[in-house]
Amino acid sequence: MKKPSERFKDLLYLLPRFLLAGLLLFCILLMLASNFDYLEPHLGFLHSSRAKVQQLSPRIAIGPYPHLDEMRQLQKQGFSGIISLLDDAMPQERALNRVEERAAGQMKLGFWKVPIGYLQLDSQPNRLKAQEVARILAGHPGEKIYLHCYLGRHRVELVRRMLVEKGMVGGGTAGR
Repeated sequence: MKKPSERFKDLLYLLPRFLLAGLLLFCILLMLASNFDYLEPHLGFLHSSRAKVQQLSPRIAIGPYPHLDEMRQLQKQGFSGIISLLDDAMPQERALNRVEERAAGQMKLGFWKVPIGYLQLDSQPNRLKAQEVARILAGHPGEKIYLHCYLGRHRVELVRRMLVEKGMVGGGTAGR
């Protein structure tokens, strides 16, 4: 049995190593999150969780984050704008927003960022952001606009409920 002083020495020996290993792991995770746009297409388990695109009205559709080929398909279907609910405060979503904004610019699509947090979904700040989405949609009455969060299930559902309450769309449910 080791003496308490020997245990303390062992702890002093191991503690800095655990801290350094934890710091290294944290840096690796932060780097991966910051470069999520490169990793995301290869994460099949996330793709299987994505909702299907749902047409709320002849000019408004909601769904998941559109990859480049999906953006081209939306453009072929007559959509002229995209509203992203991704939150730039999250490194992985900021990376996806950068890619999407660049692609939308090259494709001459309107692009609006209205970040909605996903941790406290029904919070007052998120409801205010949902109203901002409604103002954007009302300000572009002749345009078909696609609205998305990452999976197309949670944040778009908050906005869909608010649009139904305002009478801007029918009462369907988001694809699950």
